[in-house]
Formats: sequence, structure tokens, C-alpha cells
Amino acid sequence: MSFGSAEPKGWTHHLVAPTPDSEVKIHYVDCPPTTSSPSSTPKTILLIHGFPQTWYEFRHIIPALTEMGLRVVAVDYRGAGASTRPVGGYDKMTMGKDLGDLVVNVLGLKKVLVLGHDIGSMVAVGMTLQFRDVVEGLMIMEGPSPGTKAYDTITRDDKFTYGPLYHWFFHAQPDVPELLAHGKERQYISHFFTRLCYNPGFMPKEDLDVYANAYEQFGAMRAGFDTYRAFRQDRKDFQAHMAKNPKLSMPVLAAAGDACFFADYYEDMAKEFADNVSFKVVARSGHWMPEENSEGFINMIKEFLNEQKLL
Repeated sequence: MSFGSAEPKGWTHHLVAPTPDSEVKIHYVDCPPTTSSPSSTPKTILLIHGFPQTWYEFRHIIPALTEMGLRVVAVDYRGAGASTRPVGGYDKMTMGKDLGDLVVNVLGLKKVLVLGHDIGSMVAVGMTLQFRDVVEGLMIMEGPSPGTKAYDTITRDDKFTYGPLYHWFFHAQPDVPELLAHGKERQYISHFFTRLCYNPGFMPKEDLDVYANAYEQFGAMRAGFDTYRAFRQDRKDFQAHMAKNPKLSMPVLAAAGDACFFADYYEDMAKEFADNVSFKVVARSGHWMPEENSEGFINMIKEFLNEQKLL
């Protein structure tokens, strides 16, 4: 899944197993820096998308990051896009291990920056908890991690559970979401984007087509819903891990769109598991920040990286 002829030269697509015995193959796009890196060796930033998206959600962001001297690796996490869709393993520790293993075993990196959005934010946290010595900077947004107090608060509040978060409970049901969405993937995804955005016209038809085509593939919606079905296990895994381990020490950016209710909870959530937290919002944006206001999103990332001397 690519831009086709419009994709920038030098971007390469790969489909690999993170470990020799892995049940899954991960698709990623490797994008080299287009300007000299401030450091002798270009740093790598790993981008992790959300649902119902793929690596393609970062199409406007990648060129700006490579112009900052970063190597960008944008993945399709387990079950999404061109990655394979195994029956299980959609808890965020397993999904995070997929990507940590990819970074260490396939890319051969000792250090990496990690950015996750929506479900990808939860995966990014799961990865970082297990690969603390590898992740030197974590950027998470618009995806409260199960197991935190913030997650418990919003999932027990009727104004959210009967409103913007109703899909968390709908997706968690066995079989029914697949039954109702079958053959209507495009309509469902379009509704999903519009319901949680600031500007209903933010996504052109051709971009919606990319996501619709991806989630019309056999098993794609099932895998997407499975990431929500795993929230109960995610909550147990997170709490068990934090009971035995200290908070994260690397710089952490917690971010939200200024038109999304997550902005009221995200900073405190991140401080539950990290000591060095910066909080920022993207103006004129709802849930889909990289696509709703890509310029504001890029400026936020650049500001954070410079503040923390991570470039």
C-alpha cells in the first residue's frame, strides 16, 4: 500500500518477521533523511498509526521529519494495512514487542524515537515499557492506555461511554461488529472519521479510499476490532508491569487535539507512568491530528525534540 507513482523517491517498503519464529510479518516504510543529520548518525523515529488507519496517516508528516535529518520508519502494526493478520496477539504488550523486536532485530538499532497515535499510542507505551533502554524519546497522543486512572475515569463516565467512546464497547463485542460492518467498511470508516474530527471536510475522497481499501481486506476489520477486545488484558498487563517497575525516565510528549476531550486527561495520564512529561495540544484539530492539522502537528513534534535535545 503506497502512494504509487506519487510516493517520494527513496521510500522503500518491507514485509518482515520481527523474530525468526514470529507468527506475524510487519510491513514498514523506510524513509531516509533528506538533509544532513545534526548528529553523526541519523536518528530513527518509529511512527505507529491508529484505527481505522495504516502507516498512510503520516503521509504529510514524513517529509517534514526527513527534512529534519531523521530516518523515518512508519509501520503497519499487527493486523493492519499490509501486515499479516494472525488470530491473536492484539494485546498491546504483544503488539509492542512486535515493534521492539523489529527495531532491534531487523533494523539493528540501539536507540529509537517512538511516536504513536490512537491505538498506536497504546502500542507505543507497551513497546516502551518492554524496551526502556532502546526508546530515547516517546511521543503519545489521543489514546489513553488501559490500566491508567485516566482510562478508568473516562470509561466509567456516561458522557463518554454514551458519546465519543461508545465504539470502545461496540468493538469489544464478539462477532457483531464484523457482521454489521461487512460490506459497509467505507461507510463505517467515513462515519468514524467525521464523528471525531474538528473539520468534517479534512479528508479527501482519495485518502478515504486508501483506508477503505485497506479495511475491506479479509480479516482486517476483525483484527482492528481485536485491538479493542484486548483492552481488559491490556489493563491487567499494564498494572502488573507498573507494580514491579519504576516509571519511565526518558522524555515523553503527551499530546491531544484542542477540540478533543482527551486534552483534559492526557497529561495526568502520562504522568502516571513517566517522570519527564511535556504536554502540548494541536490547534484546530480533533482526534486525527496528523491529518487535520499536519503543519501544527509537525511544529509540535519539532518543538518537543528541540526542547529535549533529541535531534
